[in-house]
Amino acid sequence: MGPVFTPLGGGGARDVSAREAQGDAQAVGVVFSGGAAAVTVHGFGDQCQAEAAVFFAVQGVVALKEARQGVVGDGGCGAVVQAEGGVAAALCNGEGEGAAFRGGAESGELSSIFTFHHLKVDYKNQQKWALQPFDFAALKTLISDWQTGMAAGNAWNALFWNNHDQPRALSRFGNDREHHHASATMLASALHMLRGTPYVYQGEEIGMTNAYFDDIADYRDIESTNLYAIEKAAGRDAAAIHELLRARSRDNARTPMQWTAGAQAGFTSGTPWLRVNPNRREINAGAATRDPRGIYAHYRALIQLRKTQRVVQDGDYSPLLAEHQQIFAYRRENSEATLVVLANFYGEGAKAPLADTAGYQLLLGNYADSPALLAEEVLLRPYEALIYLRKK
Repeated sequence: MGPVFTPLGGGGARDVSAREAQGDAQAVGVVFSGGAAAVTVHGFGDQCQAEAAVFFAVQGVVALKEARQGVVGDGGCGAVVQAEGGVAAALCNGEGEGAAFRGGAESGELSSIFTFHHLKVDYKNQQKWALQPFDFAALKTLISDWQTGMAAGNAWNALFWNNHDQPRALSRFGNDREHHHASATMLASALHMLRGTPYVYQGEEIGMTNAYFDDIADYRDIESTNLYAIEKAAGRDAAAIHELLRARSRDNARTPMQWTAGAQAGFTSGTPWLRVNPNRREINAGAATRDPRGIYAHYRALIQLRKTQRVVQDGDYSPLLAEHQQIFAYRRENSEATLVVLANFYGEGAKAPLADTAGYQLLLGNYADSPALLAEEVLLRPYEALIYLRKK
């Protein structure tokens, strides 16, 4: 079932009962699970009145309007809500009910909404430690539903593949060995042209991968070490447990940032909390920033497109090739231009049949010889991504 974009209740945050709040704890706003809890609201932008403010409450929904006002005021900046003490804050882990209402421009509550639905499409039977290939159809549907649903509520998405609690998206949705560059740049292209604010997690911009540890002593994440102990006690083979950890452990995203090819990847002269990924010799910021067609350069080009092309900032979203089994495609359109994005999520070539292709010119591709003009049939190579623009 896709997200349902309806208001949680009639009025502001204080109008919601504790019972309703508990029921929608995974979907909207800032909700307390009981007792006292702290909510930290971080402002960003040049005109913020404060860096952070802390609010306390007991049972019920915090007054988000007041919280936001205390940090960002009426200036041209936004608020990201971080919550502790059993609080769910702007992290829509439920079915999305109320998300557009809480994150809508008229609500005065949240600047944008994080949703984690798309990061569960490889959970077999919705269980984190049960592995399966990612469900591409579900991934496309979820992204499209949140794009259109939030836009309908005049609300704003947070766009991301990675964070500290998720394995590396490059290792998860791409091929980080045979198609390292193409996978990384395809995922970036598919995400950054969507409606919303993109977030780049440390190391993503240089193509950092899962750690692929094979010794439980290398893990620090309590969830991972507990899983290993429990599964071993149940008689499961160690190799099978390591397969789970290499795919799903949160420590995959927490290894030290790979600055150089040297000892400890230039992260420290001491001993880091987590072992450095051995691929630091090939994957590091020093090498990435010197490569004019590398992953880092591609991220810079995507960010530049968002700054210079208004259609990326404010264009409407509509899906293309919704039933295609390999290609994620969509259109962004405003009064000035139309943007078409094509992304092949697999290691085999795929054909994209299109209509109304005249006048589109290439803005960015992740292969050196990307076709300059959009055609009615485009053959996408493994993990190829193409971005085309047509001015009106």
